[in-house]
Amino acid sequence: TPAELTLTAIPTHISCGAGSTGAIDLTASGGTPGYTYLWTGTGVIPTSEDQSNLAAGNYNVTVTDNNGCQKQLLVTINAGDTTKPIVTAPTNTLIEGCSVANAGSLAFSTTVTAISAATFTQLGGTITDASSISSITYQDTQSGTCPIVITRTFTVTDLCGNFETASQTITIQDTTDPSWTTAATSLDRTIECSNTAAIAAAQALAPVATDNCSTVTYTKVSGTFVAGSCANSGTYTNTWIAKDVCLNE
Repeated sequence: TPAELTLTAIPTHISCGAGSTGAIDLTASGGTPGYTYLWTGTGVIPTSEDQSNLAAGNYNVTVTDNNGCQKQLLVTINAGDTTKPIVTAPTNTLIEGCSVANAGSLAFSTTVTAISAATFTQLGGTITDASSISSITYQDTQSGTCPIVITRTFTVTDLCGNFETASQTITIQDTTDPSWTTAATSLDRTIECSNTAAIAAAQALAPVATDNCSTVTYTKVSGTFVAGSCANSGTYTNTWIAKDVCLNE
């Protein structure tokens, strides 16, 4: 009695997406050599030992040896990766600043810019995919002024050409008040009531302020005259308000 007829098959699965790139390498052993083959399935060569140019699916083969003994085998060709990556963008962030130059760890870019997977992970992003990742890019759009809102869109593409996008919102806000560079007491004046020129000059005085982000506008509020202990004496108190473009004052 000859050894049992056995069949082994090594399938080549579809690498990426649809197509007919699958193959089957079949080996028969045992029984009585002088094997014949009968395949069923779309695209097979029915009497060939090995198969190529196959689409994803199930394929059956019946092998008959020289004594008429038969053995059957089912071989499955798996479809390629057609699933998009699962992508989570880095968490939204709020930054104190003045412009898109404060856009976080990555430079602000309105054009598509490539980064590494390591950089994306360091920023807090995550990727899950059946295939290896071939590229990661980001692109920024800007809206608003106070605050500035940047929408950073990441695109992750795997080796099979499947891609997915995920967006991060970066809010850049200026909440810092302008700072006076003129000391308030330096504008104080004591003037004789008859010195009208000195009074006019004092009324024309104004302090100076600077801001970390923008120019400063000034509003002067003049106080009423508060009479003193004798005729024509008294005090004016003037108040200045410095305000930046984001209305911090």
